[in-house]
Amino acid sequence: MGEDYKLIAAITPNTTNWTAKVVVLEKSSARTAYHSPTKYQNVVLMDMERNKVQATIYDTNIQAFQDQLLPSKTYLISNAAVRLTKPEYRSTVGEIQWTISGRTKVQELQEDHTAFISSTYVYTPFDRLHEHMDSKTDISNIGVAIDIKPKRFIHTRSGTQSCIQDVVLVNQRFETVLLTMWDQFVEKECIYISDNFNKKPIIVASHLKVSSFSGVSISTKSNSTFSFNPPIEQATQLHNWVQENNEQLSQVFMKKDYLSTKPTKLSSPGKEQITDIRNIQGLLVVQHHFWVEARAYVRVFNQSFWYMACDICNKISSASFGETYACIFCKSPNARAAARAKVFVELEDSTASINGTMIGEPAERMLQCSAYRLMTLTSPANQLQVLDEARITVEENHFFYLKAVKKDGHTDQWKYDIIFMLEPSTIRENVQPVNHPEHSSSTSQTINFVPQLMPPPAKRVLFEVPPTSASNKRLTEETLLHSNAETAVPKLSAIATPAMKNKEKVPGSK
Repeated sequence: MGEDYKLIAAITPNTTNWTAKVVVLEKSSARTAYHSPTKYQNVVLMDMERNKVQATIYDTNIQAFQDQLLPSKTYLISNAAVRLTKPEYRSTVGEIQWTISGRTKVQELQEDHTAFISSTYVYTPFDRLHEHMDSKTDISNIGVAIDIKPKRFIHTRSGTQSCIQDVVLVNQRFETVLLTMWDQFVEKECIYISDNFNKKPIIVASHLKVSSFSGVSISTKSNSTFSFNPPIEQATQLHNWVQENNEQLSQVFMKKDYLSTKPTKLSSPGKEQITDIRNIQGLLVVQHHFWVEARAYVRVFNQSFWYMACDICNKISSASFGETYACIFCKSPNARAAARAKVFVELEDSTASINGTMIGEPAERMLQCSAYRLMTLTSPANQLQVLDEARITVEENHFFYLKAVKKDGHTDQWKYDIIFMLEPSTIRENVQPVNHPEHSSSTSQTINFVPQLMPPPAKRVLFEVPPTSASNKRLTEETLLHSNAETAVPKLSAIATPAMKNKEKVPGSK
């Protein structure tokens, strides 16, 4: 009967009385459409010639097929509704979409195509994620869930409120990455992870995006899909590795070194990635992230070099340093007020200059001073006291990663957040993976040619524990780690200006 099976590519809206033999690659969670109450669920199917199609299940049919069309299983599907989709709704697997309903015949086959399915997965390694940062590229990833943080709420730029939850994934090199789950994924996938946390579940995720948020992290999109402990070769290998290294993984979880601020691994941008500052404004229609090679100056001295923030969401706080309070932004009842560095700087290359704001770790690296120290140095009577210790110029060219953000929806004015600051042309060989536990034979590999964010000079102490009560112990490295420019206090204007030619101008003058 095999010769009677239609290949996916041969099935069109005009094809009748057909049967296809397919394996299920992905099955998303059910979700509600943006502009209607319709619920839908997407399934990605593949035939034996590796042709793929997206099938969709709607409303009451979602419950009917809850125990069918499961990932990695093989099915015969007959006479699903086939249609061309509009370009704006087309998935990454083509312009044809199947609709599966109660009229569609679905029959499971007891066939094992694990090796075949495994060969179709392509995962982006943790140390290559930065290559897709802030792009529209979909990536797939596999890792072990080693930690899950409490869920929190954020206010989006569109004025809505979203619920998010962070999951820490680890790979076989003991490298970690933060996976941020949004909204519907908090209500289902995160609950599964929490319930099975002690089992260290293997997570296979598709249709993720890479962000510069809190370093290089990954997060869900509306069409993201998840499989837990799937019967594929890569997951089996990772499961076996977990069993062999369970003790080391437990130590990693107990120490929580991944919460400490560490240089994020990033490759120096190539020449083709560098944008002259004078060209940025003309590119804002199509691009909002830029690498520039420039020098950095603090021109405005009467600014505040820190602000009080929630240690969970980094939003501004009216609480006193070290005070436990209920954050009105992330809704955490046990937030603590922590100092967070920020500095308004001017970046200048040979073509022009631009104003921008560094917040969190980049600001501490720019100023070579911890947020706590900046707080203690600043007094209402003497705002400039901090300048006695902080660095206010970076004369050598460095690489800066900028994010352009509209000031509001009613103007064409932009401000610029400086997300990363990298040493120029730095190549460090044999860099050990982040979170590399000592005495672990399973982590003997090294990462070559991966430059890192500019480390602070040895003479500086980035993080200091204030000489206060034991209740403030939490306000150490852990509370200052999240360099999130999106959640900071409102920033000064950032307007591209011609390059300053006269170096004798009074500091702070335009």
